[in-house]
Order: sequence, then C-alpha cells, then structure tokens
Amino acid sequence: MPFPYRDPGQAEPFALGYFERLRGSDDIRKTWLGLNALVQVRIQEPDIAIFIDTRGGREMRIRPGIAAEEPDLTLSLTADSFHDIYTGQLNVFTAFATRRIKAEGNSALIMKTAWTLPQAIQIYREHCAAAGLPERETKATEPEATEVTAPAFVGDRVDRLRERFLRGQREVCVERARYLTESYRRTEGQPAVLRQALALEHILAHIGARIEPDELLVGNVTAKPLGAGVYPEGIAGRILGELPNLARRDCNTFAIAPDGERELVENILPYWRGRTIEDRARELWSPEVTASFEKVAPFILPEIGGIGHMLVNHRRVLERGLLAIIEEATRKREEAGDKAQRDFYEAVEIAGRAVISWANRYAEEAQRLVGTANGFRRDELLAIAEACRRVPAQPPRTFQEALQSVLFMHYATQIESWESAISLGRMDQFLHPAYRAEVETGQISRERALELLACFYIKLSHSIPLSSLVTRFPCSMPM
Repeated sequence: MPFPYRDPGQAEPFALGYFERLRGSDDIRKTWLGLNALVQVRIQEPDIAIFIDTRGGREMRIRPGIAAEEPDLTLSLTADSFHDIYTGQLNVFTAFATRRIKAEGNSALIMKTAWTLPQAIQIYREHCAAAGLPERETKATEPEATEVTAPAFVGDRVDRLRERFLRGQREVCVERARYLTESYRRTEGQPAVLRQALALEHILAHIGARIEPDELLVGNVTAKPLGAGVYPEGIAGRILGELPNLARRDCNTFAIAPDGERELVENILPYWRGRTIEDRARELWSPEVTASFEKVAPFILPEIGGIGHMLVNHRRVLERGLLAIIEEATRKREEAGDKAQRDFYEAVEIAGRAVISWANRYAEEAQRLVGTANGFRRDELLAIAEACRRVPAQPPRTFQEALQSVLFMHYATQIESWESAISLGRMDQFLHPAYRAEVETGQISRERALELLACFYIKLSHSIPLSSLVTRFPCSMPM
C-alpha cells in the first residue's frame, strides 16, 4: 500500500505528526536521547525533510526541513518505503540491504533504535487511524508452497512427507529462546563456554520432542512440525522488528501464537538488551574498527547473528560415538593445567551428555507411540527407538542409524549456534561405509536406502530461518 499523501503540503504535517507521537513514548524518547546525535530524514515522492536533534541527551527536538548543521546521519527513502516499514510490511534490515533506505554518516545510530521498532509500528498504525487512513491493505495469508516435481522413483511415504512439508503451516517456536534465556539468567558470572553448554543442556532437556506420521528419521530444531526457532542472543532487537508482520510479509511467512509473541516481547527479548553478540562485539572493537564499521553498513549479518559457516566432524562421531569423545574430554580436563582449557573440556562433556539424553527422549517418544501403532508402523517405531538409544552415543550399526546420528548432531549444532549455513560436509564419504556394509550383506536394498536418504533430506529442510533477510539473500532455505 502506498504512502497516503502525494502533496508535500499534506505529507509533511502527517510525517511530522508521527514523529511527534514517537516523542510521546517514554521508551522511544529515551532511546533517541541515547543517540546524542543530529539525524536528518529525507523522504522522496513527495519530497519532504525532517530532522531530529538529540545532541546533549536532554531533549528530542523535531523540526521540518534541512538542518543547518552537518548531521551525524542522513537517511533517504521514498515515502512508500517509509510507509511500508512503519506498517510492518517491510523489514527495516531488508530495506537497508536492498538500498530502499540509503544512509550517509554513522549508520549504526539507527540500528540502536531497533528495540523500539514494534512500538513505532503500533504508533504509526494509531496515527493512520487517527487520520482516518487504512494502515495497510488486507492480504489473505496462505502457507507458502514451492512447486517442485517429485521424481518418479520415490515412494508413497516420501510423497506424503514431502507434501506435508510443502503445504504445512509454518509456525514460530519460542521454546529454544525460552529455555536459553532461563539458563542464561541462572548462570550469570560463569565462563561463557560453560554458560553456552549449560544452555544447550537445558534446551535439549525441555524442548518438545515429537515424531510425525511416516517418519523413519526423527529430531527437529523446534517443537513444531514445521517451525522456526528464535535466537535472541544474536539478533534480539531485529527479531522484534520482524514480529508485527510475520504472517503478512512477502517472503517466508510464519504464524505465531499470541501467547508466544507476548512471551517474546515481555519476558525473553528484554533480557538480551545489551547482552547480544553484537553488543559484546562492540565492547571489544577498537575505535578504528567501530568507525570503519559504521561507515560501511548498519549491520554485518554473520558477525552479529552467528551464522554457522562451520563443518561438524560427523565422521569422528560415526566412528567413535559421543561416549568415547566425552571420555576423551574428561581425561583431557583432568590433565589440563589451564582453567580455560578445563572449562572447555567440561563444556564438551556437558554438551555431549546433553545430546545423548536428547536422543533418548526421542527413543522414549517412539516407544510411547508403539502402544497405539499397528503393523508395519509399530515395527518402524521400534526401530526408531532402538536407533535413538544407540546413536549418537555409540557408532551406528546400520545405514539408518548412521543417518540418524548425523541428523541428531546436525540439529544439535543448529540449536546451539544458528540454523543457517552449517554444512554437512562430504556425506558421500562418511556415510558410505555404513551403506556399503549393509548392501554387501544384503541387509538393505538400494530402494530402501534411497527412501531413507529422501526422508533425511526432507528432515533437513524442516529447519527454516525466521529472518526474511536470511531467506531472501545469503542462503535461501537451509538444509
């Protein structure tokens, strides 16, 4: 929906009135006063200008026109982009990435207001309503679907799993964020590596473990059948900017339960204000790095969000199992003379045991479902339970167990870090021994192996990033 006015004589008082309303919010005013800066806003089509002066940190002065002095930051955007951002239809970080907002000067200043974006959107809606204007066009929400032609050789099971993935409703799951935040609140003051390991342990002990119909391989990053997790430690303020429009944005839509959104806004995300990866990075940067960073971009996604860009040593886990790796970590911890090394090896022990316990939770769930299953599905659930008790604690004995081990380790890494850009590496090499052993002894057919691989790839696709920016630019959907 376009900006409501094309006449500058009408557009300027409308925009000026909105900024005056923003000043009336205590949180927004306090945030802007913290900038201690002169910010010039240039809006085109129609052409109007407004500047906000908070130098001195005592007063938020809002004036029409061009500031007489050199601004610390100049933001240029069209009136339609301005309207789309503050109605929640355009993510502000996508707007920067696509150059719909152009920044000159200290572009990091505007990122410091990200925490107040939900309030700013709500105030804009109220401002539009007070002017008798519709805030946005109503748009029917449908789950996104990707038209992909399935190969003719996959079976009915894979067709059903694939169809549920393509047609299912995507939902936001707040459980990871909830349990991460609970743990971090309890472990303040402890070494960072131990805090992260204890957080993973707490998440894996409590996040929902469900097994869907037809699945042969189990596990998930969220407690939803098709969900996105929330990673507040990386980009908490930016998540707030996504929430008002998750179901209506033009890319990667999600449903979010009202109580889940309320929990994020009121309880989870406020804890991370001043505690995110970006906040910590800014504490460590030299003044020269800070100056260069702020000239280039308002944010650099991999550095502040924790995008994976890593390879997990799946071969080692497949060959030895986590129990052997935990034993090695225990021995090295006892031999270490440096406290940082001891903390690291203790964290390895905690994380390894947490993943094993998490796999056992899936074994228990499969065993529970056996009681209501019949025929082939009962046998499949028994095999799932046996596999989850075996891996990744110990080396796999079958091709199915090898795939299950890799899946647990991949998902655990995504839960601990971030779900994007974590490569599986050379699957053909580290999975081949398990496949070859079963094929040579006649324990598995090529058709069955193909079905398991298809199930494996569908499971990998269930990890969906919440951010529309990640989906749109760096890596589309993760595997």
